[in-house]
Amino acid sequence: MTRASVVIKRNDEELFLYRNGDGYPSGLGKDLIEFLDFDNFDLFKVLVNCEFQMVEGIPSDAEYLYTIDLNKRTFTIEKLD
Repeated sequence: MTRASVVIKRNDEELFLYRNGDGYPSGLGKDLIEFLDFDNFDLFKVLVNCEFQMVEGIPSDAEYLYTIDLNKRTFTIEKLD
């Protein structure tokens, strides 16, 4: 299982999400891009369809970090060590 964390940034707020499996860019990355709409971002749709848990911070076992910045309109993927 490949674990991943997602940070959603909006204004000065950050929301941390965690997915316990299929965190590879070909899995979770593809799922996030499918639901990503900067003009009409629907957090509920992302939470339900991508099977996330809400967490505090980035879990130490996360292998990938996905960052969605709604202010800058950017989506990045980072492989964690």
